[in-house]
Amino acid sequence: MKKRLYGIVCLCSLVLIVLCACGKNTNLIDMSTAEGNEYMAIIWEDRTYVPFCTISKSDCGTQIGYLNGETEDRICEYKDYPTDEWIANHLMADGSAILLKEVNVTHIPDGLESEYEWNSPEIAKLREKYPEYFEVGTFKGLEVYVWQMAENDYRFGLMQGTNRRKTLDEMMALKGASPEEMALILSVFNIEDRDIFVIPWQNPISSYMITDDMVKDPEYISNIRNMLGLDLDEEQLPKQEEADAMYDRIHMVRVNDKLYYDTGRESTISRRCGNMDGEITSTVDGTEIPTEDNQSNFGSGFGYQYGADDTIEIYMNEKWFVFEYREESE
Repeated sequence: MKKRLYGIVCLCSLVLIVLCACGKNTNLIDMSTAEGNEYMAIIWEDRTYVPFCTISKSDCGTQIGYLNGETEDRICEYKDYPTDEWIANHLMADGSAILLKEVNVTHIPDGLESEYEWNSPEIAKLREKYPEYFEVGTFKGLEVYVWQMAENDYRFGLMQGTNRRKTLDEMMALKGASPEEMALILSVFNIEDRDIFVIPWQNPISSYMITDDMVKDPEYISNIRNMLGLDLDEEQLPKQEEADAMYDRIHMVRVNDKLYYDTGRESTISRRCGNMDGEITSTVDGTEIPTEDNQSNFGSGFGYQYGADDTIEIYMNEKWFVFEYREESE
């Protein structure tokens, strides 16, 4: 009888141990948080999740992790939705629950509607159109490059702040966003207006010239910042003046001791010789004037051919741009 009782006790103990082991998920992930623009994002490996809407705690599924080491701040599955797109945050202390969306998700299931402006359909479309602009870092601020295609036609590109001048290849790779688009893009960053710098740029694809006088006019920069919804206060002025100083001279190149200036025009020649007449082999700062043959102030490694009427045509980014000779002003 004692042996039988002992066997039953052992069996019950074994069952309890198994049940306890099954009830405890040893694979829970300790996720982290990051501050966004007016929200707290959740970071899971290389994915970022932003608040989408409040939900019922009954919609929270199996727990998959917790936040910042706080086991009561639970991360759960949401219904049968994939966790690489949707997760739920269930805070045990007050019983609240919120649904979070991975930032790159653009398809919203029927019946879900966000309560927050950062999930607007407009921003979702911009993430698809300009994904690189949503991935720039803000540690050293943001640099907004602006160029004009016509008098009232402004285009904008975005790069993270650095302590160096951007290369021509980097700037030529910028996609031209409208003022309205760039204003929305900037709105998703948790950054002060004073750390966003507007830098005018003479884009070679544009025939509209931005002059030194325009750039040095405080009203010019102020108008552009107003387009983007950015303040310009006294504290920010010195930093913006430093950014203004990055404005390049018009692109120019010296060939055979003659200085050729960018006209902003693309060549219309459809048939040409396949051999280059020369190559730009050295470069100076964008604010300087080239002093040596085959030297430019916008980069090196570009081939060129002689054109008509004292011009040369330079091959850059799979396009031919026309430069014309002008006498240097002393």
